[in-house]
Amino acid sequence: MDNSSLKNCISDLQLTGMMGFINIHLEEVLETCSTFILLNSTFQDVNPEVTYQIQTLCPRNCSGNGVCNKGNCTCYTGYAGSDCSFDLSGPPEISHISDFGFCDKSKESCDEITIYGKYFIEYMNTLCYMTRLLYDADGKLITTELFQTTLEERTLFEGYCSLQYSNTATWVSFFQFNVSHDGQNFTETFDVYTFQSMCQEYHNDSGKIYYTFKEGFCFIDGLCIPDRATNPEYLCDICNVAINRFRWTYNEGLCLIDGRCIASGERDKSNFCRFCNPASSNTSWSLYEESCFIDNRCYFKRESRQNNKCEICNPDKNQNNWTLNEECITTQHPNTDTSTESTKESTTPVIETRQSAESTTIGQSTDSKWLTSSSTREQMATTASTSSEAEHSTDPLSDTDIIIILCTSGFIIVVVIIIAFVVYHSRMRTKDSKTRWTIPNITSTSKELPGISLMSYTKN
Repeated sequence: MDNSSLKNCISDLQLTGMMGFINIHLEEVLETCSTFILLNSTFQDVNPEVTYQIQTLCPRNCSGNGVCNKGNCTCYTGYAGSDCSFDLSGPPEISHISDFGFCDKSKESCDEITIYGKYFIEYMNTLCYMTRLLYDADGKLITTELFQTTLEERTLFEGYCSLQYSNTATWVSFFQFNVSHDGQNFTETFDVYTFQSMCQEYHNDSGKIYYTFKEGFCFIDGLCIPDRATNPEYLCDICNVAINRFRWTYNEGLCLIDGRCIASGERDKSNFCRFCNPASSNTSWSLYEESCFIDNRCYFKRESRQNNKCEICNPDKNQNNWTLNEECITTQHPNTDTSTESTKESTTPVIETRQSAESTTIGQSTDSKWLTSSSTREQMATTASTSSEAEHSTDPLSDTDIIIILCTSGFIIVVVIIIAFVVYHSRMRTKDSKTRWTIPNITSTSKELPGISLMSYTKN
């Protein structure tokens, strides 16, 4: 080891006159000695005491501001650092803070503010003295609060102070802070604004900074909420800019039933006749227009009661009780009686017509009369049976059934009239035929033909 370090130290001191170079060169010499001993095991074995003293030297010998103990400095009051070189009476130097003091909570958490300068040394117990000012949307100061946080060192030239927020959400949080080692000597004061660019517009009016609302947003519980957005914790609440920008607004398009929020159009799982219809009621279930809810059961329109077709669901009249089927009223009372009487009245002229035809017939055979009467009686029995079945039917008849019965009865009556007319004319032709055959065989003599009695005929 040569004396170059000593020569350099003397030269620097002569040229500058600064005593600080002595410590620099002394540190260089000590480091050289430590390296030599560390790499020379023979020297360690021959000179153990010297080796121990060199290895337990403190950095810069504690700068004369502390006591060295086995390589560690115990600094005197007012000094700090691993070599006790920092005077605690003076604050650290801060050159600037991150983002010039503006933090956008729409993009980051804004839980801390980074500071840059020198020197940020660990174990210095350096504190950030913070003032928190809360403002509303009108720029009015709400509260002012003081708190302290520890400056955390990242490097010798960078550290950060934590930002603490109030439990009450406010429009904008404004922080002012400075730093001190001893609570008596402080750095200059720095300003920090935390805002949300999503819904807040920045303004600087001659140095006066303030924020205003952007269109289409609410500011609820410290968050920017788009207009008409739903509260994730309570679906019945939405952001309604037209009503209130700072509180959730009840959504008129939903139903609040039994403490539960129901979307419009959603059915009641226990009763499919009911659904959420805010236009009708937003606090209770609404019935579908085409259904009834009777005896805790859902029925569709025109659906009949079990074992009773005359009671139906008619939501146009009553959605909560049975309604009498109008078709039953029409079939069982006026229409059936009228059709029966009409059938009876229509049958009477047919009988009278047949009797008149029989009374004018001369020499009809007993068999033909019986056949005609029997045929007529069968037709009448069929008509009466049909009328009787229509009259006493237990099932309700529709308008179509009644028309079919009337048409059938009319058809039978027409058939009877045609049969009577044909029989009548057939007998008349038989009579005329017998008269024309007998007259030509009558002679002026009074002889009797075999087997035939001659009689006098007068031509009518």
